[in-house]
Amino acid sequence: MPPRRLKLLLAASLFLNAAGAGFLAVRAARKGGLRYVLERLDLADAKPEELDFQKGLKARYLKLPNTPGEIDFAGDSLMGDGPWEDLFGTIKNRGIGGDTTAGLLDRLGEVTEGHPRKTFLLIGTNDIAADIPVAQVVRNYRKILERFRSESPATELHVVSILPVNQTFAGGPVHDNAAIKETNRRLKALVAEFPGVTFVDVFDALCDPQGNLRKEWSKDGLHLNIDGYLMLGGLLKRYVGETPVVSAQ
Repeated sequence: MPPRRLKLLLAASLFLNAAGAGFLAVRAARKGGLRYVLERLDLADAKPEELDFQKGLKARYLKLPNTPGEIDFAGDSLMGDGPWEDLFGTIKNRGIGGDTTAGLLDRLGEVTEGHPRKTFLLIGTNDIAADIPVAQVVRNYRKILERFRSESPATELHVVSILPVNQTFAGGPVHDNAAIKETNRRLKALVAEFPGVTFVDVFDALCDPQGNLRKEWSKDGLHLNIDGYLMLGGLLKRYVGETPVVSAQ
C-alpha cells in the first residue's frame, strides 16, 4: 500500500476513534460521568437514582402489615400496574414503576420479612432499557434468589420472563426483543440452578407473528393494557393456584 494512502487511512481511523470517544464522553457526562461508563462496562454495579414516587411507595410498603400465607407480586411497573386482586383475590402488589433489579434487591427485605407463601418476580425491562449489561442483571437476580433462600426459604418462587416489547409504537420502547430474549435465556439457565424455583416463560404467548408484543395488548409498546393483563393473568393462574376472578378472553 502506498505510504500516502496508508497515512490517510491512519488519519481517518484516528479521527473516527476520537469522534467516537468524544460522543461517549458527552453522553457519559450527561448520564453521570465515569460511574455511568463503569456500569455499562460491568465494572461497577448500577445504582439507579430513586425518584420521589418510588421512595414513597417503598415507605408505604414498609408500613403495611404482613399476613400469614400471603402471595406477593414484586417487580417494576409491569407488576405494579397489574389488577392482580381483581384477577386472583388477595395479592400483595409490590411493583414499583421504573424499578430495576438493583432497586428490587435494595428493598427486598420488605418482601422476605413477611415469609410469603408464594412470590412472583417480574423485573428487568428497565435494566435493559438503561443499557445495564445482561451479566449484571443476571448477577442481581442471583442475589435476589439467594436472599429468598436465606431469608424466606419456604417461599415458593416464580420468576416471570421479561415481557416482549413493540417498537413500532410512536415514542415506543428504546430496547428491543433481541436483548430481552437473551436476558430471558440466561435467567432461565439461572433459575435451573435453584431447585424449587420456577421460570414462567410467557414471552412467546404475548407475541404477534413478527415476534413483537401484540399491539392489541399494549398501550405504548411496553406496558400492558387491561386485555394484556387478562392474558398474562391467564398464563399465571396455574402457578398462583387460586381461582381467577376474571378469566382471560
